[in-house]
Amino acid sequence: MPVLDTAPAESAKTARFREKREALLAAAAAQFNEQGVRGATLAGIAASVGLATNSVTYYYRKKEDLACACFLRAIEGLEAIVAEAAQGADPRERVQRLFALKAERLARSRRGEVPTLMTFNDVRALPESHAGQVFEAYTRMFRQLRGLLQGAASAAWSRAELNARAHLVLSALHWLRHWIVDHEIEAYPRLAERSAQAL
Repeated sequence: MPVLDTAPAESAKTARFREKREALLAAAAAQFNEQGVRGATLAGIAASVGLATNSVTYYYRKKEDLACACFLRAIEGLEAIVAEAAQGADPRERVQRLFALKAERLARSRRGEVPTLMTFNDVRALPESHAGQVFEAYTRMFRQLRGLLQGAASAAWSRAELNARAHLVLSALHWLRHWIVDHEIEAYPRLAERSAQAL
């Protein structure tokens, strides 16, 4: 009896699953950003991507699971930017690259080329078990960002001073997305450079 080749069908099913999940995460991040974790509903998120609520639970059983996934996705996005910024020759160049890359990501999001990422304002709305996952990932990302500041100029800084500078950079990076949208996309690179120079 011939053996049926089911690999193409399985591959197509996997691709559809990933496509729906990506659309769901993008819609959820947008609604969580607008309404907060407590305010957004699975029904509203599902409707925005043309799914029934019970279809959403196929991907994420609870709203908190979905919110946690959105936070982790945003952290992964930041980690990718930090990793690319780390190619700079010294802390000043790395920070400039960090803000330039973030501004580029925000511009692409505004043009609809990539999905909007979750902000971190509402992490504490998660249950403790979910929040713990997010804080662990966020701490890992923060340590990577802190590494951007290490160099000859910062060699004399204490650990507390290095942490404080890293927190300042990260706070300014988060705040960038909130005010840069008041400007034309063409101005994003210049505004990002100005923000980096102010640190």
